[in-house]
Amino acid sequence: MGDTGDTWYVGEAVVGEAQFISDKAADGSRVQVPLDLQSYVDQAVLHSIRPETDGEIADYVEFALELDDGEAQALALAKNRGLVLLTDERKALRIAQRPDVAVTTITTAQLLMEWAALAPENLDRLPAVLKAIEVRARFSPPPNTPDGEWWARHRAERE
Repeated sequence: MGDTGDTWYVGEAVVGEAQFISDKAADGSRVQVPLDLQSYVDQAVLHSIRPETDGEIADYVEFALELDDGEAQALALAKNRGLVLLTDERKALRIAQRPDVAVTTITTAQLLMEWAALAPENLDRLPAVLKAIEVRARFSPPPNTPDGEWWARHRAERE
């Protein structure tokens, strides 16, 4: 994240709800590894924020009717503070595009496209990064989307 030169914010709801990532043990089995986002906040890699104004709180409550707490809080903060929302949650992406919300979004794949373009060595590392995300976060974009097609093409480059 530090390679982009951007400031990264995370809602306090996400800091509290993100608990584990997956990994592979030496025998190939899956194990859950504790995820401590607070340590990234403590190191100032991430900056924890929370709803403070009446507008932020009202939007948080409204969005929580349709989204989990972390996505709802992130969307409310992005809307009210003019931040870009990083999400892969389809419902959050749809809500962000509504005229009454109008939040700029970026997906994991789009962020990685930008990161890969920053330096040739990033492009070389990209297949390994994609594989690590698939294993540790148990995530890959849907294959029938532009993000999914890009992901599959770059994931396969080094296999």
